[in-house]
Amino acid sequence: MKTGSSTVTGVTLRISQNVAKREKKKYNICKSRFDHSIAEHMKYDERDRQKSFLFTVIREPIKRATSQFFHFGVSREKIEPTDDNFQQYLKGVSFENHYLQTLSTTGYDPNKDEPIDVVNNIMTDYDFIGITERMDESLVALAMILRLELTDVLYLSAKGNGGFDDTCVYIVPSYVSPGMQAYFDENPRWKKLTAGDRALYGAAQKSLDMTIKELGTTTFLTNLAEYKRLKQICSDFCSGKVSFPCDASGRPVKNHGCLWNDSGCGNGCIDGVVARNFTR
Repeated sequence: MKTGSSTVTGVTLRISQNVAKREKKKYNICKSRFDHSIAEHMKYDERDRQKSFLFTVIREPIKRATSQFFHFGVSREKIEPTDDNFQQYLKGVSFENHYLQTLSTTGYDPNKDEPIDVVNNIMTDYDFIGITERMDESLVALAMILRLELTDVLYLSAKGNGGFDDTCVYIVPSYVSPGMQAYFDENPRWKKLTAGDRALYGAAQKSLDMTIKELGTTTFLTNLAEYKRLKQICSDFCSGKVSFPCDASGRPVKNHGCLWNDSGCGNGCIDGVVARNFTR
């Protein structure tokens, strides 16, 4: 939650559509699953690893918490964004090693399990873990791992409708006050609650670096530059041409151009750009 999931969902759907089309399947989209469910509840530990690919994207814990507070607390629940209210909000159970709770395929019991053991299990269980702050790098690496075209992982910003979410609630821009920064830096309770998440985030960062090296740094950087070029062209060309779930005034749009909620918006426009500009 609040890790760029709308963007990643859109990319997942685009991959599923493009692969089905390229392989001339009888269906329009390959099977895929995307949600905010608990991995243990979905029984991902029982999946056939030879016939599936399990991946996720995680964000630096303070940035994730801040985004969640401003999206759901401030914007939807109309909570005043004071330091006291923010700190009270952080006492919710969803902030206690959130990643370990949601991503562990075998569950996480904070009273019994060692966080570092759960982190190691997650790193082993998932085929790929991307980093929100390194979204372009993560998607290019994902494409190379799966032997996809770079155009399969192109996207338009999921929040390209002017700051409204998929329910047409205006999302107040987030910020961290000096008081909250001190809280995050010094508060022992916060550090304890997020110790596992911070460990996982650090491990995922190192894993992405190692993956890029294994893929070949020179080739990766060439692909990354080409990907950014194409993404910018799509952004420039499709600006104002794509309908999102909400217009610039926050009013719902019935026949918007997204594949699911505010994910996968403007794929037709992206395909048009690719047809005219992509050479490899």
